Amino acid sequence: MPFDGIQDGYRIAAEALARGIMPPERLSIWQWADKYIRLPRGTSPKAREGAVNYETNTTPMAREIMEALSPHHPAKKVVAMMSSQLLKTQVGLNFLMYHQAHDPQTELVVYPTIDTAEEFSDDKYSAIALASP
Repeated sequence: MPFDGIQDGYRIAAEALARGIMPPERLSIWQWADKYIRLPRGTSPKAREGAVNYETNTTPMAREIMEALSPHHPAKKVVAMMSSQLLKTQVGLNFLMYHQAHDPQTELVVYPTIDTAEEFSDDKYSAIALASP
């Protein structure tokens, strides 16, 4: 019969529609990052040998910042006073990728020079974006 698979097509379409209209999980940024962010080889000390999952339990000071940056948090302004080379890039990447997953729209990341912007894009953003589901 020419329409033998029609029921499967309806089921597949209905399941896809159901997945598409489901609201995203209500996770804070740090919870989402723990679940979905992968650090590719060479992007962190933990990832020297190969890709690893991002884990906020190894950097608990970042958890509070990402919680305050989460959409459901009442904070309107987040200020982080911390030393250089301590989590700010990763927190920013988690923030960007969370919003790209939940509310895709145009975003702009500004760096002082083209070289530093390209370095960020190539070494950090693109590498993590490609490694994460």
